[in-house]
Amino acid sequence: PLGGGETGRDDALVGQLQGDIRDLSLLPAFIPGIEHTQGHLFSTLSIAGSWDRPRVTGELRLENGTATIPSLGLNPEAIDVVIRGDQQGRLHLDAQLRSKDGSLNLGGEIQYVRPQGWDIQARLTGERAEIVNTPEYHILASPDIKLNVKGHRIELTGELFIPEANLRPRDVSGAVSPSDDVVIVTAEGGAPQEERWQIFTNLRIRLGNYVKFTGYGLRGLLNGDFILSDEPQKP
Repeated sequence: PLGGGETGRDDALVGQLQGDIRDLSLLPAFIPGIEHTQGHLFSTLSIAGSWDRPRVTGELRLENGTATIPSLGLNPEAIDVVIRGDQQGRLHLDAQLRSKDGSLNLGGEIQYVRPQGWDIQARLTGERAEIVNTPEYHILASPDIKLNVKGHRIELTGELFIPEANLRPRDVSGAVSPSDDVVIVTAEGGAPQEERWQIFTNLRIRLGNYVKFTGYGLRGLLNGDFILSDEPQKP
């Protein structure tokens, strides 16, 4: 159970999340886009601190997980996730999975403190992991990507190496575009500017020697590298 109280008090938040779950068939109800989940989930988490500065200690562990992601045609296996909390309020994440003949690894630290907000440092690495397997696209990737979040500022940096891919996009030349006189109206009164997420991206995309492209009357190999760079309010 969770207890409430004055947010400034150190004991305003008290609770436990303990369990040993071997049937994960209900997990897709909480995580859209995944199906056929299996594995062993074990938790010894304790929650303390305040709503402004929560502190989670203990461990949440997923072992030997499997799932399917129909929209991407993926069947990740050997999913192992460990989340540990410390006395300073940080969550330490260590996760890995196998996708086809490759692997992905995710590690990092997460903390939430008001009013600053989220403080996240994470790194995603991998080797020839299958990230898309559909009739149009089959892509293997070896990422080395860093995520840094401070408050509402998100920084995404690093490199995504595509050693092998088969790209066969559908022909959409017959699609009907909106008329020139169509006006798209968006809702007004969104979140104040200072509260919106500010996303900064500096990613190098590097293509290997086996990236095939077939479509729009063209067929061949793609190669080279390019930089994805984006900053808020810049064209």
